Amino acid sequence: MKIPNSIDVFGMKVSIKLSKNISDDFGNALDGQWDSKSKTITLNAELKGVDLAQTFFHEIIHAIIHRTGVKQTYLSHDCEEIISENVSVWLGENFDFKLKRRTRNKH
Repeated sequence: MKIPNSIDVFGMKVSIKLSKNISDDFGNALDGQWDSKSKTITLNAELKGVDLAQTFFHEIIHAIIHRTGVKQTYLSHDCEEIISENVSVWLGENFDFKLKRRTRNKH
């Protein structure tokens, strides 16, 4: 899957970059990350195939949640993760990305 440099999310330009080192505030390694302040999705440059596609979709869902105002409903981080993960899996199931079952480091 070719990852674009940017996408449009309901009129908001989202930049996309690849990085070999992505971590959360506690130093835990991540496969992808959405930054609402800079409107940037960062993906682990070492991901390939379905892992890259699913992580990309997962982070797009975070951007959609941010852009559509759903986050203003006091949606918890855990609920946002469940929604993002399940929608990205659903996309994979319905668009024939033969998703591998493995634990991913997502944010």
